Amino acid sequence: MKRGYILWIALALCVATAQIASAQAGRGQRRMGMGMGMGGGLMLLGVPEVQKELKMTPDQVSKLETKQPEARRAVNDLVQKAGGMEAMRNMKTEDREKLADQMRAVQSKAVAEILDADQQKRFRQLELQQTGLLAFFRKDVADELNLTREQSDKIRGIQRDQQREMRDVRQDADPRNMTREDRQKWQAKMTEMRKASLEKAVSSLTEEQQKQWKAMIGEPFKFPARTPGRRQGPVGNSV
Repeated sequence: MKRGYILWIALALCVATAQIASAQAGRGQRRMGMGMGMGGGLMLLGVPEVQKELKMTPDQVSKLETKQPEARRAVNDLVQKAGGMEAMRNMKTEDREKLADQMRAVQSKAVAEILDADQQKRFRQLELQQTGLLAFFRKDVADELNLTREQSDKIRGIQRDQQREMRDVRQDADPRNMTREDRQKWQAKMTEMRKASLEKAVSSLTEEQQKQWKAMIGEPFKFPARTPGRRQGPVGNSV
């Protein structure tokens, strides 16, 4: 069981890396974080606070536990057909995007088989909130907002600036050797940086697009902070 869980996390990291890399202007850059590739879907649905927000029934939670290994096997099959994780890292951008779309489809199908229509609507809002700035690199989001090439390029620039700033902060700190208080301050600083970048991206939208985005993400949801030893879906891009 533990081995399967570790594989699931490894796949999440790999897919998230592929998606984020495809959104960056500079090729070859990778961010080993859990954004919405597989950081959403069943992993996000496994967070107790999210289940409470969606008012999931005990039967739905039980069904989630059944769907997780099914989806994991389906994702693993896609990875193997693609040549394994190493092959994924060396894929062309367009091939990574296609594979990421296939993996997202596996997740979306599983979620749709668990939640009702109203829950699915709210869950998508939570996914977009959790994904933050990277949501604008999703094809469905870009299409729904009707982003122009100029807007997409500007948002990519904002993402690159955020990465540089966060990389500088990480170089000056080692969370493993921090006190609990210092670690909380460090995490708060990273969260503020993500929030600032998202605000810049939203400000680059037209007034109509901003209204549309606000409707797409719905009422703000406070995601639980990641804590050592806590077993939960990744919420690394919550803002």
